[in-house]
Amino acid sequence: MFSFTAGISAGTTVTGYRGHSVQIKCSYDSGYETNIKYLCRGACSVLPWGTKDIPVQSGSAEDQRFSLDDDTAARVFTITITDLRPEDGGTYWCGIQRSKGLKDLYTEILLLVKPDPPSSTAVPSTTYSPPSTPNQSGGSTHLSLLSSADNIYYICGALVIMMIILLLAVMMLHKHKRNTKSPKGSKYKQYTHPPKLYCRFD
Repeated sequence: MFSFTAGISAGTTVTGYRGHSVQIKCSYDSGYETNIKYLCRGACSVLPWGTKDIPVQSGSAEDQRFSLDDDTAARVFTITITDLRPEDGGTYWCGIQRSKGLKDLYTEILLLVKPDPPSSTAVPSTTYSPPSTPNQSGGSTHLSLLSSADNIYYICGALVIMMIILLLAVMMLHKHKRNTKSPKGSKYKQYTHPPKLYCRFD
């Protein structure tokens, strides 16, 4: 996008590919909505009587591969070139025709035509789904994560069962010790010394 603020404006480079189409967009200032717009090829004279090679202009085209669409609301006219050929490369000028006595307004365009478009490896974000990465066991990372979660559940269940068994064993051992302990307050009195015997002689 470039604006016409003087007789000739700074140019830009546009790249296209053989057999494909390319678009050149040119913006302009308010007040030129009804002026004729055109694309000039090669050495385009700024003088009204100078020589101009114009493949397309508002309402007509010398080359049917060229078309021009003028969006007056946005103040942008777009030139589309289809079925690009190597000879299409070179210098072009976006032009706006002004009234007699005034020089037309131009912006320089350098069109590069390359033989083949770059190979695109990008996948649209709406359809891209990253594949699962294989792990050492031959499964996928996703499946491996599920297996790890199942293993955790099994381990937790086994630990709970072992704790219950251990608690029961401790309770049984404690009960056994209480049963084997000597009862307090036995009715048989234990003597630590033998009783004394007394002999009486009359």
